[in-house]
Amino acid sequence: MITTGASVPDELVARFSDPLLQDIYCDALPMKVTNDPAHRTFSDWAIARARWIERGADVSVWLRFGGRQNLGDIGSGPIKATLDGLAVVLGADESRDVDDRVVALVTEQAAPGVPLGCLGVTVAV
Repeated sequence: MITTGASVPDELVARFSDPLLQDIYCDALPMKVTNDPAHRTFSDWAIARARWIERGADVSVWLRFGGRQNLGDIGSGPIKATLDGLAVVLGADESRDVDDRVVALVTEQAAPGVPLGCLGVTVAV
C-alpha cells in the first residue's frame, strides 16, 4: 500500500506503534544509491539511530518531508533513494534493493513538526 497525504491513515496507525527507527534527518537528501555522498550520510544516520536491525520481516515506512516534494517521483527520486538508504537498517547490503519488504509506504510533504529541508523517518515492523 502506498499513500500520500497529511498523516498516517487510520488503517495503518497500528503498524507504526513500535518503530525500529523514528527520528528527523536534517542533511542532504539522498537522490541515488551510487556516487551520491548523501546516500552514505543518510545510511550512516539511519543505522546509528535504529533500535535494532531487522533482517527478515516486512516493514512499513513513513516519510515526512519538511517542505514540498514531488511525491509522485517514487521510482527514481528522493523517496526511492531514501528507501534504498534504509537497506542497512533492514539487514541488507547497502546496495541491495529492499523494496519488496516495504508493505506500506506513507509519504507526506510540508509535514508539521518537520523543519524545512528535513525528513521525518519512521520504520516499523
